[in-house]
Amino acid sequence: MNPFKVVRTLVLALIMFFALKLLGFSSALAGLGALIPLLFGCIDLMAATVFSLTGCVFIFAVAVTLFPTQYMMLKKLVGVGIMQASTRAQISGSNASTNGAGDDKK
Repeated sequence: MNPFKVVRTLVLALIMFFALKLLGFSSALAGLGALIPLLFGCIDLMAATVFSLTGCVFIFAVAVTLFPTQYMMLKKLVGVGIMQASTRAQISGSNASTNGAGDDKK
């Protein structure tokens, strides 16, 4: 194996690991995320995709570091959206169960 490819693969894995750690992931999840460029780099498969994925994660981590308030607003907005969707599902589920019970009595 070419020594340049080994160094390139290790650098990509380290960038992915520290970018994921910067985003707040645990060490275990960051390590699993860093395995993606490490494994694909070792077998020399989809190199362009691995570069793009690592670059996107790194750029997002840098943007979160530079603009933390916007990230918190986005995180809060996404959390509210998820909560609203689950509440709607619970409400529609309870309506369906009461409507179904009323249909049996007719």
